[in-house]
Amino acid sequence: MVYLDHIADHPTGWAAPLLGTSREPEPAAVIRRDARRDYVERLRTLLVVDQSARHDYALWGFYGFLDAACLHWVATGCPRTTGGR
Repeated sequence: MVYLDHIADHPTGWAAPLLGTSREPEPAAVIRRDARRDYVERLRTLLVVDQSARHDYALWGFYGFLDAACLHWVATGCPRTTGGR
């Protein structure tokens, strides 16, 4: 819920890098890419999966799915009945 609350509070800013609607500074893009790589590794550790390509694609794909679902939620106005607060 915390993640969705953050998105609901900052929908335009959260979505901008994913939609390409603004040019983010390279240092910010590096931080975002590094954070995503860290999230994938944390999930790998939590789920206790190996370094196989199959698992790697699944872990990265999960975050792609999460981004797409949240972008759709933002596009519909972050309705409270479907997520967030």
